[in-house]
Amino acid sequence: MKFREAKKLLNPENNIRIGQILKPHGYKGHVKINLRFDPVKLTEESVFAGISGWLIPFFIEYDQSNLEALKPIIKFYDVEDEQQARELAGREIFLPRDIAKKYVNLDNLEFLINYTIEDKNTAKTGIITEFVDIEKNPLVKADFNGEEILIPINGTQVLKVSHKKKYVKVVLPPGLLH
Repeated sequence: MKFREAKKLLNPENNIRIGQILKPHGYKGHVKINLRFDPVKLTEESVFAGISGWLIPFFIEYDQSNLEALKPIIKFYDVEDEQQARELAGREIFLPRDIAKKYVNLDNLEFLINYTIEDKNTAKTGIITEFVDIEKNPLVKADFNGEEILIPINGTQVLKVSHKKKYVKVVLPPGLLH
């Protein structure tokens, strides 16, 4: 693999956030994770963790019974103790876009960070800056000319998504933009 290909693969902007490492579990290097899809579906041999603005591959040692939990516990190769696991706590977990699409619908707003968002009714545009993972009411933050707007995922109709142009057209709930 050439350096440019590796740099592109390891850049968080070219990957999809699929979850987060929550905290260590036990003293042998296991970690509790939170995924944005059914953990039993995860069949990848590795995931990437965001560290210092880059993605570092971590290979998973599988124990299928642990993946059936709501917040599964996994073990990464070469993470051998609680201290190493603690250093990973809070890190986001990523997969390359072409692999992530096996697990999630990439046209959902939560996966469109850094995309331009346009409201069909007002023609106002902004940039989606963050996903806010609230269990019963997930939101995305968008910057509309310096004004931060929280957009409910469940109340927003997505009309068009262009991954090539990083653009999404939606119908926002009435009154959200003024």
